[in-house]
Amino acid sequence: MKVSKVALMALLVGGCSSSLEQSDPTGNIDAPANLADPARGSAPSAWSDSAEYSNANGLRQIYAADGYSDITGALGGAGTRVAIIDTAVDERHIDLQRGFGSNETCDLGNCYSFIDSVDDRDHGTHVAGIIGARRNGTGTMGVAYNSTLVTIAAATSETFGGAAFENAAVAAAITSAAGVGGITYGGGTSGEAPRTSEGDANSDVINMSLGGGSFSVDIAEALEIAEDRRKVVVIAAGNDNRRTPSNPASYVDDMGGYGIAVMAGTRYDNGVIGVASFSNDCVGITHCIIAPGVDITSTLPGDAYGRASGTSMAAPHVAGAASVVKAAFPGIDGRDVVSRLLDTADPLFGCSGCGAGFLNLGAALAPVGTLSLAGASTGLYSGGVREELYGTAPNASPEPALSGAMLTLPGSAIGGDAGLFGPDATFIAVDEQGFPFAMGFDRYVQRDRDSFFKDDFLECTEKHEEKEFS
Repeated sequence: MKVSKVALMALLVGGCSSSLEQSDPTGNIDAPANLADPARGSAPSAWSDSAEYSNANGLRQIYAADGYSDITGALGGAGTRVAIIDTAVDERHIDLQRGFGSNETCDLGNCYSFIDSVDDRDHGTHVAGIIGARRNGTGTMGVAYNSTLVTIAAATSETFGGAAFENAAVAAAITSAAGVGGITYGGGTSGEAPRTSEGDANSDVINMSLGGGSFSVDIAEALEIAEDRRKVVVIAAGNDNRRTPSNPASYVDDMGGYGIAVMAGTRYDNGVIGVASFSNDCVGITHCIIAPGVDITSTLPGDAYGRASGTSMAAPHVAGAASVVKAAFPGIDGRDVVSRLLDTADPLFGCSGCGAGFLNLGAALAPVGTLSLAGASTGLYSGGVREELYGTAPNASPEPALSGAMLTLPGSAIGGDAGLFGPDATFIAVDEQGFPFAMGFDRYVQRDRDSFFKDDFLECTEKHEEKEFS
C-alpha cells in the first residue's frame, strides 16, 4: 500500500496525564451539563475566572475572554460546525461528549472514517479539546466551546511523533467536510484504497493538524472544492524548523482567501511573543498566523488530560477562533473570517516569515476603527414606521426584516408613551470592515411619537461618532 509517511504536527510532553483531577482516568463517565453563558456584555472575568479557562492555557494567550465579552451574535461558536480531520477521537470524553450534534453518527473513535482502524485516538482527541471542549466546569475549555464537532478519521498514529495517512483518505475527508459527497479518490494505479466522500459531514471550518510528504493532486483538488464551497480551512505549518510550511499548508495562498497556515508560538505573561523553535515559518506565504502551540493542555482518551506541543496544537486554536468569529457575525463569508483573523493579529515586527502575527481573538471580536450607523442619510421616521429606511409604504405587511447593519427599534420603544426611543433601544453599528456590533443608546431622546425626523437621527449619529454609546 502506498502511503505518505508524515508527522502529525505534535509532540507529547510529559506523558499522557496532567495535574488536573480526574474522576476516572481509565474510562469515560457521563458529562455534566454545559454551563449557561454569562449575560451578553459581561466582563471578561465572567469567562476567565474559572479553573477550566486557566487550564486551557492557550485561551489566555489569544485574549479569548476579552473577545467573548464583546460578542454581538452567538457565543462560543454556537451554530457552527468544525470538522477535525485527524486520527480518531474519544467522543465519550467527559469534556467532548456533549460537543456532537444529535444527528451525528458518532461512536467511540469517529463520526466519519476513511481509515481501516480507529483504535488510535490520542492526537485527534487532544486537537478536538482545543477546539471544542465544553464549558461545563470540568477539565479544560475549548476556544469554540459551543460549536458542533465533526470528527473525520483520516490518519493513524501509534505515538504523537509519527503517523501515516493516504492522500486519498485525506482528500475524501476534506471533500466530505466541504459538504460534497460521492467523489472517489485513490484506487486504480494509485496504490491507495479508494475512498469516497460523504456530504453529510458538511462543516463551516475544517481543521487539519497534519501534513508532510510531496505535492498531492488529490488533496489540492479537494482543497479547491472546499474553496468553492467557501469553507475556512486551517492547516498546521509543520514542525521541521524550516523556513516554509510543509504540504498541504503550503497550498493556502492558492485557496482564494479561505485557507490559513498556522505556526506555533507562545505569548508570555508579559505580552512578549515568541515563535516555537520547532515550528516551520511562512516565508513567501501571505495567509499565515501564529497561535499557541507550546505545552498546551487538552483532552486525551479515557477522560484524561495532557500537555502537547506542535503546530498541531496551534492550528485548532485558529480553527476554534474562526468558528467563534463566524458565529458572532452570522452570514459573513469564510474569506471574511480568515481576513479578520489576519487583520487583527498582533504582528511580530522584524520577522519576515511570521505571517500576520499572533492570533488575537479579543481584537477579532472588537470593532476595528471607527464605528458608524448605517442609514444615517435616510429621512423621516414617522409613528414608528421605518418607512424611508426600507422604502416601503406605512403599515406594510409584513414589515421587512432588518438586513445587514441597520437601526433596530424594539417594539416597546416604537410609538410608546416614552417616545420613539426607549431605554432598551439598540443600534446596530458597523466598523470599518463592515462587521456589525449591537450598541446600547446611553442617552435616549424623548420625542413625540409621530415626529422623529432626519435631523434628530443625524444628531444621534454624531453622538455615536463621539463614542457616547455604551
